[in-house]
Amino acid sequence: METQELFSLHLIDDEYVEQIREYGTFYAQGLNYLKDLIQNLAYVDLDPIFQRNTVEVLERLSEVIGGASNRLRILRHPDNLAEAYRLENRIRQYEGIAHYIIDAIDQRMEGHSTEQLYFYSVTKSEFIGRKIYIAIDNLMNHFLSSYFPPEISRDTISLVLFGHEMGYQVTLVPHMIPLVAITHIPKIDFYRSRFWSCLGHETVHQEYHSMQMPQRYESLRHDMIDDLVSLGSQMWQVALPGFAVSQFEELICDLSSLILSGPPDLLSLLTLAGNPRIEAQFFDRHPPLSVRVKYMTRYLEELESNPDSSYQRMLQNCVASWENVKDSLWIPYREKRYIEEYDRLVEHYYDDLLEFSQAQFVPRIRFFEPADWETSAQAYESYKNGTGLAESNLDFTQILNLVWVKRCEVTKNIYIDEHVPERFTIWHEFERKFFDDIVNLMIEIRG
Repeated sequence: METQELFSLHLIDDEYVEQIREYGTFYAQGLNYLKDLIQNLAYVDLDPIFQRNTVEVLERLSEVIGGASNRLRILRHPDNLAEAYRLENRIRQYEGIAHYIIDAIDQRMEGHSTEQLYFYSVTKSEFIGRKIYIAIDNLMNHFLSSYFPPEISRDTISLVLFGHEMGYQVTLVPHMIPLVAITHIPKIDFYRSRFWSCLGHETVHQEYHSMQMPQRYESLRHDMIDDLVSLGSQMWQVALPGFAVSQFEELICDLSSLILSGPPDLLSLLTLAGNPRIEAQFFDRHPPLSVRVKYMTRYLEELESNPDSSYQRMLQNCVASWENVKDSLWIPYREKRYIEEYDRLVEHYYDDLLEFSQAQFVPRIRFFEPADWETSAQAYESYKNGTGLAESNLDFTQILNLVWVKRCEVTKNIYIDEHVPERFTIWHEFERKFFDDIVNLMIEIRG
């Protein structure tokens, strides 16, 4: 029945299988050509690590595509149609990866000579310095080593591309040894380092899909998904288990990334989010935005009880900014009820969710502490007084907090830029230099 269904849907026959096999062989040869071309580009000042990693990935892609096309050689209609379809999908998948690599190479070749960022602008993405790629590769190594065991993360190859899509994405390429982490960042965020902590959240998604889930967490997952489906049925008269599965995953990824990096995750969520009225709706693969803000804020507030600390003042300003935006919008009664019930459900499972989220990490990883925010704040004050960032001995968690320390100094309301016009030129120059020093520091340290 499966064979007949595949045949009717995909029209796979002997001629089709042969075409796909030839396509795979042709593409594998093209990858080998590209690999040789990169190795011979001595006149192009590509980063040596990126060049070596790219050649290694292309070699592996050539092997797996060549293997898939050779496997197709022995298939016969109609006995192996499911296998043919699977191999075709794999070839198409690796084709997409190869195109990603080509785009990444082109992007670096365009900007390989831009070693110094002459001015700061969030829109001038054509001014590309290769050091930014190296910095983000190091940041990705930090995230990978936090969630994946050393035997996996140690040899993982990170390939970064700034693309036109607006979302952050980390993809671990399947069936590849060593592991390849393809990292997509929106082009608009080339210079907006305060949002780079989003890569931690996306890395957790990959770890979540690869983990062998212990029975006690499988029970938690099963029970909460059932409750989410039931809630949706009661409020909207429709059951969407796929959305409930995705929402549970987002809960875990939110908390796991927050545990590692701290406030940058919450601040990024708030300032990157769209209209809270739209985000609150049920028909989405993410939990309601109001609920996400509440449980993330709860975790951060419970880390320290001193209401007068700069850390707590930052959280208070953050919550106040969010409440001002949320209160200015009209949300229909049924959606408001749904958010309230969803919030009660998360409250019921919160402790178990937190335990599950902490289980995503490899042993002995250092979690964010309020002292990290204070350390970052002190480093920022010293930096303004002329002390170099390298002298502050910051780690990646503290660097991610440092860029938000600066942002929170500029404006108490995270949704309003309070630049003073007459200070703009001076502040513009300071922003450029600060970003440049952040990138240089990320290059110098390892996760």
